[in-house]
Amino acid sequence: MAALRRTPAVIGQLFWHPFDVRFKNIEERFEFHRQNLRDKIGVLSLNQAVGHSQLLTNERGGVANLGTDLKEHVRLLAEMKVSINSRDHSGCPYDFS
Repeated sequence: MAALRRTPAVIGQLFWHPFDVRFKNIEERFEFHRQNLRDKIGVLSLNQAVGHSQLLTNERGGVANLGTDLKEHVRLLAEMKVSINSRDHSGCPYDFS
């Protein structure tokens, strides 16, 4: 059975060894976890950037579709104007020209 160490002996041993030697294992584990957190933050940042990129791409596609829709709308209005102007509007109070 191991004998219990006396408090002065333990304190003396703690002071005798430098901090970095005594707690190297703890420092290594902290460094491992620190790097792990950095990696996770990097992955989350990358995922967020990809999401923003996809959102912008979708918005650009929507704007392009709006341009196509607008051109089609203008074309239909021009056809309607031609159709209205080709009819006889005698007696109508509105000017369609």
